[in-house]
Amino acid sequence: MIAPKTPSRSRRIGRKPANPTGWVLACVLALSASAAGAQADRGAVTQDPELSAALTRAAVMDLGLHESPTTRDYELTANLLSIASDLEPDDVELARTLVQASWLAGEQQMMLDATRRVIRNDPKDTVAQLRLISSIINQKQTVEERIESYERFLGSGGSSLDRSVRSRLALDAALLERERGNAERFIQRLHQATQLDISHKAAASLAAQYHSGHTDDQVTVLDYQFKLLNTDPLDPHVHLTITRLLAAQGAHAEARRFLNNAVRLFRLDTGRLSPMVEEIRIAIDWQVDGPEEITRALNATLNDRRTAARDQHKAYIEAQL
Repeated sequence: MIAPKTPSRSRRIGRKPANPTGWVLACVLALSASAAGAQADRGAVTQDPELSAALTRAAVMDLGLHESPTTRDYELTANLLSIASDLEPDDVELARTLVQASWLAGEQQMMLDATRRVIRNDPKDTVAQLRLISSIINQKQTVEERIESYERFLGSGGSSLDRSVRSRLALDAALLERERGNAERFIQRLHQATQLDISHKAAASLAAQYHSGHTDDQVTVLDYQFKLLNTDPLDPHVHLTITRLLAAQGAHAEARRFLNNAVRLFRLDTGRLSPMVEEIRIAIDWQVDGPEEITRALNATLNDRRTAARDQHKAYIEAQL
């Protein structure tokens, strides 16, 4: 990984290099010259792991000399890393570092070439696959060309791709269809995205949001909320939404179970409950347990607050405040 803000030893002792870029170039020339003799003895070679590692260190060290790296600084780093990656094309981590550097430098083609190298060395890297395919599609000039590309990757031509990658492509295609006003294709692609990867929260969330506003079938609405819950069981807001849907249908005991989950998660997150959640809890407890238990609990809370106020008032009087 690139760490551009790591302070150099010269900065820690209060001396800033006069020309960090020149220092790196000098290192590159020296490293290249030192490797030339060895390469001459071995003949022309493509790979040189030792020189590649030295160039990588020099590039990252130079970037660390800049307190606020500019695009030009990232360009230099990316180009040096590109040379290093050419000398060690099987190093997948170096290729990933080059992807990051070229992205920060705004070098789109270099980033795509590095991404292809990542995929070649690690075919299971789904992030790299998605980045490459999305970049290829985004280079298309018209909406129709992009739709055609999505059709190809989401059809039989993309069957070898990881299902999680295809799911994210399906969601992108769905959003593009919605922009075109094609509601039918939007729903089809959205459904495909949720089917390809049941853990894809963005697709599940959009599907749940769409059906909650476009259907009166509460069973369907609840079903999509459960699908969303499966993508992130620790989201208290989803538990709370399910609570409301169940309570609206009179399933108060089941609603309280999901509400209790939401209460625990909210308390883990913020340490407290919002007044809205407290009101929902009181309303559901009233429906399940009846008014007597709720009245008793509210009176107990009110008595505790009255006692605290009385004690504070007494303390003020004793302190003559």
